Formats: sequence, C-alpha cells, structure tokens
Amino acid sequence: MRRLAPFVVALALPLAVGAKTVEWNEEVTLASGATLRVARTETRGNLPASLPGGQSMQAQSLAFDHAGKRVTWKVDTKSWPMYIQPRGLEILNGEPMLLFAVYAFEACSRFDFPQDAIAALRYRRGAWSAMPRSEIPANARANLLHGAAYSLPRYPQYQGVLVDARVRSDIERSYQVPRSGATLEELSRYFSGRQNALYDHSACRILRRAPDPALDAASERLAAAYRSAPTVRAVAGDLDETRREVPSWRQEGLKWAGQAWLTPGCKGVVEKTEMIARSSGDSRGHTISASGTALVLADKTLNGGRVEMMLDRQLALQLVNCEGARIAILGRRDPSNLVLIRLESNGELHDVTNIVLPEAERLLPQGWAPVWKVEVREDSLQLAIGVFVDYSGERTNTLLRSRSYSVKLPS
Repeated sequence: MRRLAPFVVALALPLAVGAKTVEWNEEVTLASGATLRVARTETRGNLPASLPGGQSMQAQSLAFDHAGKRVTWKVDTKSWPMYIQPRGLEILNGEPMLLFAVYAFEACSRFDFPQDAIAALRYRRGAWSAMPRSEIPANARANLLHGAAYSLPRYPQYQGVLVDARVRSDIERSYQVPRSGATLEELSRYFSGRQNALYDHSACRILRRAPDPALDAASERLAAAYRSAPTVRAVAGDLDETRREVPSWRQEGLKWAGQAWLTPGCKGVVEKTEMIARSSGDSRGHTISASGTALVLADKTLNGGRVEMMLDRQLALQLVNCEGARIAILGRRDPSNLVLIRLESNGELHDVTNIVLPEAERLLPQGWAPVWKVEVREDSLQLAIGVFVDYSGERTNTLLRSRSYSVKLPS
C-alpha cells in the first residue's frame, strides 16, 4: 500500500466571513464496551460551489484522552477532503483508530481507492496515518455523530448537552445515509454504490476499479462483438397520429436501476446498472471520464456477476429486458440507430445487432422520439417510438403520434 504523509495538520486557512463553528462533546461507546468522551468541532461557511454542499465544511477536529495523553485530529480544506467525516472511533491494540466511509476522487486517492469504501487512520507514535484495509476490524461500527454542523443547530435542546447514543439516535433519525451503529457492511453497501453525474463524487470502485483480467477480457469480447455486429433494417409500420394517454414505464412495472430501466422479469436476474468511469492522476490533479455502463447480475458465477459495456460514448442505454430466456439490452446511438445486446442469464455474450429505424428521424424534427414499447422474442423485436407532450418514465404521458417497428433478428 502507498505510504501516506501523517494527517496531523494545524489549521492553515483563514475562516471565511460568515463561517460558523459548532462545538460539542460526545460520548462514544467502543467495541469493548468502554466509553470515551470526545471533544469535537466542525466549521462551515461559504466555499466554492465545486465543493459538495452549499455551506461546505472548512475545518473539523476531535480530541480525547488516551493512555495519559491528549490525542487530536485536526484538518482543514488544504489538508483534507472536507466532505469526508469520521464515522467511527475505536481503540485497537492500544492505538486509536478513526473509521471513514470514503468516496470521490480526492478521498479515494488518499486511501488507494478502497473498493468497499472502507478506510481508517491509525494514531501511532504521535501521528495519524492510513491503515491497511486488512487491519480494520470486521466488527467496527459507526459510532460518531455525522453532519453535526448542519444538524445540531436544529436541536436547541441539545446545545451544551453531552451527545450520547440516545441523542445521536434522535438527531440522526431522518438521515438518509447510514446512521450511528451501522456496520462496515452497511457503510460499504451505501458508499460503494454511490454514483454521481459529476463522476468526481462517485464511489472509489467506480472511479478506479481493482484489476480484474477475466472481467477485462470479457469486456473486450463484448466490445469486439459490438464493433463487428451485423446491421438489420427494421420494417416500419404506418404512422399513428391518434392522440391518447399511455402509461409510463414505471406504471407498467418497470424499475429505474441507475443507468437504464429494467422490465419486471429482471427481478432476481439483474440487480442494477451503474456507470463506469475511468480516472488518472492523483489528488494534486486528475482527469475522470465516463466510459460505459455495467450490469450487476444476481448470478455471480461469471466474473462476479458483473458485465461491463465500454462500447461507444454516443450509446445511451434505454432498457434491459428479461422477459425471455435471455437478457436483452437495448441502447440507442441517435434517433434512427439502435443496438440490441443479448446475454445469457450469467452474463455470457450471445450476440450484438445494430438496428436501423427508417423514418425515425422524421417523427420529431429535433431530438429523439422516445422508445415507449418494446417486446423481445427469440427471433424478433417489436417496438414503438413516439412523440409526447412531455415524456416521463414516471407518470402517464400524452402521446401525439407514434410509429411501430418490427425487426427480424439474426439466428
């Protein structure tokens, strides 16, 4: 593991006008059952919009007594990614440990991109430094109040009160993120699944996946099949200009799964879809780009149930259909060109077919007429695209005109 510089840093930046520091004392219960009293501070103020949160953190610290000495962790915007706050405190083999759930490039790069989002600092010989992931105890839990600079001021009854387990539970009851008491598994499940349209604030494993030669080889086979895929021309039906109300995909039982819609038959077959990003550089300077989409399957026998599709940046996934014997993935390059990828239930590639939709570009002068009806069979594909007043996958839509298509798939 790359050795990191100690994280003991004095506050170096002047606090911005309007910055507010929240101070509180917290009682923390360790895995041994012993308790520690921890003095904590968080300072938030107006910072650049590029940082997460409108009133972003500028500084944070905690201090406690251990083995006859005062132990302090103190960071600011120059020394630490402020959106990462300690989630737990433990004493491990006589040494203090701070537990973190990390995401976003700057934090991930400090801990060598932990795939499960779990990281920790250890206090040894007067300095904090990164712990190897293998040494973080499996029974560690979140036991520190999270987001206090936002939440504590909303509870005047807790001003100046020792924040113990009962107070933490009351303050965190409306939190969407894992609360105090969360296990490593629960923290990992939430933060390793984090996806963000800005890419930079996504999970470490999305920003930089651990090496996996077998998965890379399968991804390249799929990319090669995509590049050499045959092209078939769909048979267009008559233009239907009957104005009517049609249900949305969600109303028909489809589920949005991160990057594409899943049909009802995907339950128990496809768990989710997620973006693939590729990054280079480190916290001093880096680049991140969207590179594709991954399917996460329930069947883990092949490549851990992961299918990575790094095919074409112009390709937008529309739908994952699991109603037949195979998984059918429908993507779209432009108004007139679709791609159908068919997989076996374990993710093994079956085939890839390019589909041309004649007259599709004339249905809507600008933009894409959405695909709103799809039926995949063993040897054919039936679909319809339409023009709507204001299309949504969530609610009933007013259809103005549509055209259906029939496609004969290669055997």
